[in-house]
Order: sequence, then C-alpha cells, then structure tokens
Amino acid sequence: MPAFAATAVCASSDYPTAQSNFEQALACWRTLPDRLATARCLHNLANVAKARRDYGRAEIALREATEIFQKAGDPSGAAWSINQRGDIAREQGALASARDFYERALRAFRAAADRWGSARSLADLGHVCCEQKDYEAAHAAYREALQVFSELGYRRGMARALEGSACLAAAQGEGARALKLAAATRMRQMISAPLPQAEQSKLDQNLASAWKSLSEAEGKSAWAEGSALSMERAVQYSLQ
Repeated sequence: MPAFAATAVCASSDYPTAQSNFEQALACWRTLPDRLATARCLHNLANVAKARRDYGRAEIALREATEIFQKAGDPSGAAWSINQRGDIAREQGALASARDFYERALRAFRAAADRWGSARSLADLGHVCCEQKDYEAAHAAYREALQVFSELGYRRGMARALEGSACLAAAQGEGARALKLAAATRMRQMISAPLPQAEQSKLDQNLASAWKSLSEAEGKSAWAEGSALSMERAVQYSLQ
C-alpha cells in the first residue's frame, strides 16, 4: 500500500491497520534503490508502533532508520530517529536512557546546523531533566529551546517550551509562576493546536501542586494574569 494511504489511516487513529500498511509500504521501498525513502518509512512505522506501545518494533525500526540516514549523509534524519528513541525510553520510565538519546540527538542536530531539531531536542531534554529533578539543567534546556523557537517564530514549539517551564516552576514550588506560564499557552487554541488528551492530562497533573499551593483567589488571579500576556510578554516572563 502507498505510504500516503498508510498515513491517512494513521490520521484516523486506526493504528493496527496503519502499522500493517506501513509494513507493506516498507517491503515495497526495500525493493527500490531509494534508501532515504526506506528510512523515512521506517521512522513513520516507528511512530505508529510507539502509539500502539509496540516499543520493540519501534526500536528496531528506528535503529535501522538511524543507520540508513547516517550512511546516506542525512544527519538531521538520523537525529530525529535518535530523538524518537528518547521518547520511547521516556514513555517506559527509563529516564537515564531517554536523556542520553536526547543529548545524542541534540549533538547531531547542532552538527547539522538544524535549529528547529535542536530546539525540539532541548524541549524534550528539559522534560526528562525535570522528571529527574535536575532543575538547573531543565531550566537551561527550556530557556534555550524557547529562545530558538521564538527566533524561528514557531508557536507550537514556544507553547511546548512554556508548558515545560510551567511544570518546572510547579516542581520548584513556584505556584503563581507555574499557573501564569501555563495560562499563557492559550496560544494553542489560537493556532488550532491543542495538546493530545494524554499530554493535557499529564500537564494538568503536574500543575495540581501549583493550584494547591495557592488560595482559590490567588490561583485564579495568576491564571488570569497569564492569560492576558501577549506572546512576546509570555516569552520574556519565562526567560526571566
């Protein structure tokens, strides 16, 4: 089946069918000389396998994709596959491994002068450092990610970095700051890019301590202040 058909099925969340279709597409690509297309198909297959929690298949696909990208002289492609392995490790609670993958991906992105990829790895690195309670490293990663995303004008990335900074503030007991930063990500609604339900639930869980640390009036006030911030002001506030 053509890769675009597999992608269409994936968009409908029929992941078992999507994975089967990507496997068929992969078999077709292997018969052709376009190795980069094979690597991209492997990466897409890994995305679907990860969504199904078929981590073993995703790992195998990503290792092969990384090797093909590297041999074909596509360091950014390899970096994306390495970064995805970090996502898989993090989902399974292997935080040390996830951090190693994100750091490897970041080095590869920087070597390729891929600023967008670098910012994405930095945001992911911030998440795992926060979970490891390495707050200084998390702050540095989020700060640089936000700066790069802002310079690139990539609002989804900015929202991602702000949400991470909000979780970091909550973990450090800065309740009002956490709620202001989280409220500032209303930009997701403005650009029609809401968080997936699982990620939104995790964000709400991380912010629960911030709400509990303040009175109801204080919490509502902090949220209102964050909601009133412009994009530029939200970024400036986070970078302080």
